[in-house]
Amino acid sequence: IPSVIVSFFLPGWVLLRLLKIDCIQRTNVGLFVLSFCISIGLTSLVYIFALPFKTTSTAAIVLSVIYVIISLLPLFKDNLYKRHKSHRFYSSNHKSEYNLFDILLLAWLTLFFIFVISNLYPQMAYVPGNDIIRHFSYAKELILAPHIFFSEYPWFHISWATVNELSAPPIPLFQSGVAYLSAMLIFSFYIMAKEYLSDIDARAPVLATVFFVVFSGFGWIYFMQHVL
Repeated sequence: IPSVIVSFFLPGWVLLRLLKIDCIQRTNVGLFVLSFCISIGLTSLVYIFALPFKTTSTAAIVLSVIYVIISLLPLFKDNLYKRHKSHRFYSSNHKSEYNLFDILLLAWLTLFFIFVISNLYPQMAYVPGNDIIRHFSYAKELILAPHIFFSEYPWFHISWATVNELSAPPIPLFQSGVAYLSAMLIFSFYIMAKEYLSDIDARAPVLATVFFVVFSGFGWIYFMQHVL
């Protein structure tokens, strides 16, 4: 779990802190999603920097040191710009953009998604031919033989490789954990819907998200077959 947090959230969150976007961004959900999206690219760059050290079997140590340095950057920044006026202004006057109805529905959607994934994994991790098997193979290829690695989605597989370098989890546990990260799509869609539909009706964004999550991929059929 810490390796997933460090790889998929830490670099993006640090960049948002350094650029002070966390001070002017109005929604915590937006910061959460932005941290995830940005971290995929930054983690890939970090891993590429550590590639020359793979021949000496110190890639994991180098990666760990880099992430520790990254995590300390906000502290250095805060010391340099201590008590900045704009920071205090933006951080103290935010109003909540979410009502209880939105929060409860988003929580239900997240639990619904977790339920479906929990019933599919880790068994799906042993089925040959699945996309997740192929992606895992690419990540392992990057770790074991980076000179022959080729992928249409290099940043995606590099992020997976980073998690494996930092923690080396069992295959079923790793694939199950990565599958849960797909829940980020729920929050991303909600933010997009809120931007486009809030002026039409305050209830539209969360209702659009409900239809998207429940009926996308026909997860509701699986739910009815195995539970109801």
